[in-house]
Amino acid sequence: MNMSPRIDRLAPLVFVPPAMGMPWTCAPVQTNGFPIRRSDGSELSLDSPLFWFDPPWDWVDADSADVIAESVAQRGIVVSALRRDLSDSETPSALHVNHRTGRPTDHSGDSCKLQPLPRIVPYRPERYGLCAADFDGASIVDVRLTVTRDDTGRFAYSPEQIKRWEQASEERPLAGGSWAPAATFPPDIPSMDRLHSKLNQIRMLSPSSAVFVSISPYRLDQDLPQVIQQKPDGVILRADDVQFDGLTLVAMTRRARQWMKHENVANMPLWIVPGDITPDDAVKLIALGASGVAIDSWCNAIIESAEQSTEQSTAARMGFKSARSTPSTFLIELVQHHLEESLERFDGLSHSILQVPCDERLASLDANWANSLGLRHLAFGVKS
Repeated sequence: MNMSPRIDRLAPLVFVPPAMGMPWTCAPVQTNGFPIRRSDGSELSLDSPLFWFDPPWDWVDADSADVIAESVAQRGIVVSALRRDLSDSETPSALHVNHRTGRPTDHSGDSCKLQPLPRIVPYRPERYGLCAADFDGASIVDVRLTVTRDDTGRFAYSPEQIKRWEQASEERPLAGGSWAPAATFPPDIPSMDRLHSKLNQIRMLSPSSAVFVSISPYRLDQDLPQVIQQKPDGVILRADDVQFDGLTLVAMTRRARQWMKHENVANMPLWIVPGDITPDDAVKLIALGASGVAIDSWCNAIIESAEQSTEQSTAARMGFKSARSTPSTFLIELVQHHLEESLERFDGLSHSILQVPCDERLASLDANWANSLGLRHLAFGVKS
């Protein structure tokens, strides 16, 4: 498999096997999924803690985007998309209408029950492209309190993205065909202490979903306690705007989890959007307090490959000229090519640490990391 090498940002952390001589019981192959407890006490269960937070759907045509989105979601990965990201306003996308077989659990006999594909509704402050049907069957509604940059660095959305969302006519494009400014807060919420009413409103629109709030980590100690007090079902920390070094990324995750414990919501889902990451790093973040990890760098590569599948691509050799005419089978193979090895590595490492006590799963080869995170330092008698 020809994949570009990734750098392990959390390389100073190592997985520790069970102690020698301890009775060993292998972890079950099937787990009961990853439950999310909603504010009403009910639970939503996901098959994977991995999610695709901010796909650049406008890089490819809607039909190709829909095939990619469905194929990724069929692997249990929660995919963020509006209907208008993947189809026109009249035709529902495959991601929104198709299903997958549910994971067997100990609590239900419905081992083969069909479930909607795992999907996030990105509820942006401006609500470009959002329609009521987006809420139907969604797993997560993500209320985004983060401001978005376009490729130029502006807090804005590109003309191509706006065109996909609003589906305006060529003669009368939104914003005159130029970039459209991005906001930081929904206009119908006057202040942070009114966010709770917005979350409840969304729960009425999407009663089967968990309602998360996503924020940036730059003012973590000020913003996170305020968000927690508004009683979301989970929090997403978007740390992909700047590529934090590994220790900062881990410290941010641990700090956020400490705040949740301080606010008496120790088990609240904490999803991290870390930027470029390896399967090993993703498992380590979860071992250190994250409930979910975004794998945008893995999934965005699928769209990049689809976009670039021109003369030199397999599709071109089959007689197809561009990604717009690329057949579904080729796109599904792209998804497999880019994800299969990484997902197998993630699943294998996750399985290997299940029976190891939580506080013994990781140690560090670096004294600074060990001291900062309160982990065992693997020095082997060498003073550092």
